[in-house]
Amino acid sequence: RGLPATQFMSASAFVLPAEHSGMRALSDEKRSLKDANTMKSVNQAIGRCIRHINDHAVIILCDERYQQPQIRSRLPAWMKESTKDYDCFDTVAAELETFFEDREREVP
Repeated sequence: RGLPATQFMSASAFVLPAEHSGMRALSDEKRSLKDANTMKSVNQAIGRCIRHINDHAVIILCDERYQQPQIRSRLPAWMKESTKDYDCFDTVAAELETFFEDREREVP
C-alpha cells in the first residue's frame, strides 16, 4: 500500500447532486462518526483508481452529501483542486469524453 504519486497523474472528480440522504435523523455525533467511517472507505476506493505513473481516472461521486463542506473536506487533498459540481449529467458526459480524449493524446 501507499499513497498515489499524484504529481505524475491526472484525476478529475465530478459531483452530482442526489435526492437521497438517510442520515438526517442521526445525532450530530453519530453522523460525524458514520461520515468518518464512510469517508475512510470512499478514500480507499478512490486511492485504488490511480496506482502508477501512467494512470488516469475520473471519479464520479453521485450524492448531494459530497457538496457539503464537512464531507468535501474529507476527500483526498490531491483530488480537491480538480473536483467539480454538476447539476446535469449531460455536461459530465461531455467533459468525460474530453478528459479521456486528452489523456489518449498524452500517451505515446
